[in-house]
Parts: sequence; C-alpha cells; structure tokens
Amino acid sequence: MKELQSRLRLGWFVFVALVVLTVAEYYVVTTSPPGAITIAMLLVFQFADAGLIIWYFMHVSQLWRAHDAPQQRTT
Repeated sequence: MKELQSRLRLGWFVFVALVVLTVAEYYVVTTSPPGAITIAMLLVFQFADAGLIIWYFMHVSQLWRAHDAPQQRTT
C-alpha cells in the first residue's frame, strides 16, 4: 500500500511540475520581448519538460537498473 501511495504521489508531482513549466513558458512568451534571453529561457523549460516526460512516462530510468535485467535462459 505504501508503494502505491508513493507512486501516486510521484505521478502527481510530475503532473504539477509539467503544469508549472507550461504556465511559466506561456508567461515568458507573452511578457518577454523576443530575443536571445527569451529563447534561452524557453529552451531550458523545454529540456526540463522533455526530461520529465522521458524519465516518468517512458520509464527510461529503468533501463539501467540491474534487477530489471532480463534473465538468461539455461536450457
């Protein structure tokens, strides 16, 4: 039960983080003048978005876990 609660809490954290990043992106686009600083800020937000999505939804972090490695067949 604790593991389920932990996973749900992490899921909600990722959801809220993605919403906050999206709102921040919108704020930067609508209030900042076009320029290199604005583009740099948006790139940072986009890399953070992509990192969260790749880590949580695509389960890339599980690729390097030793206990999840496929077992060799011995026949």
